Amino acid sequence: MPKMKVNDIEMYYEMTDFTNPWEEPETLVLIHGYSFNAKFWFPQVPVFCREFKVITIDNRGHGRTTIPKKGWTIKTMASDLRALLDKLKIDKAYLLGHSMGGCIAQQFALNYSERVKGLILFSTFSQPLDPPLDWDSLKQIFTTVGLSEAVEQFAPMMFSPNVDKDLLEWTKNEMKSAGLPYIGKMLEVLLDFSESLYSTFNITNQLRNIRAPTLVIVGRNDVNTPPKFSEIIHKNIPNSELVLMSGFHNCSLEYPDEFNKIVLEFLRKLKD
Repeated sequence: MPKMKVNDIEMYYEMTDFTNPWEEPETLVLIHGYSFNAKFWFPQVPVFCREFKVITIDNRGHGRTTIPKKGWTIKTMASDLRALLDKLKIDKAYLLGHSMGGCIAQQFALNYSERVKGLILFSTFSQPLDPPLDWDSLKQIFTTVGLSEAVEQFAPMMFSPNVDKDLLEWTKNEMKSAGLPYIGKMLEVLLDFSESLYSTFNITNQLRNIRAPTLVIVGRNDVNTPPKFSEIIHKNIPNSELVLMSGFHNCSLEYPDEFNKIVLEFLRKLKD
């Protein structure tokens, strides 16, 4: 399994490229959401890798990447991505971020604008969310019912009522696995990061400084990051467009054909 030493962690990443071998492909980085990992892009990678060199990562504190002994922030995670691209000798890339991954992508575009060819912000936010995903609500759930029960509550909210049951169960199992290392003494580390994400991350007033062409995508029925938060992002990024698609928070998993088509149409316009 490929890992790279970046900053103070060992970051897991995968690179998939099925483009023409005689051409130098452009790079597309897929950045997963909170309590997810690189596996959640399984409907996208086989499609996108035909036109791009696709990099998926496990973010700091997630999946197969190091879990630090103290909290971190979105800025830290953006710095991790920059360091990884440096070591892979990739000067510029397209970024696609989901939920927390969209926060990382926004921060990256602000801090390292010269490294971004295009930005896709999917079911994400730029300021604190409303209940039940505000920090006070989440902290109460994490510290009273526990991480496993929190997954049981929140995972179904990310899909339509008719979602494939195997997909839902797989999602629950992956999210529960993500929480296992934090049970016990490590819970405070998770709470520190979660507070920084859901309480103090607020960059809406900086979004006007993002110059990269930007696509904002959100499911019409998303209750985790409702469309109004994508509308806020769209209104504040000058060179952006907003697309509402079928589904809830995880519509890239539930409606992959529609999602993939939207993304590729946007990226192809930038390549032309």
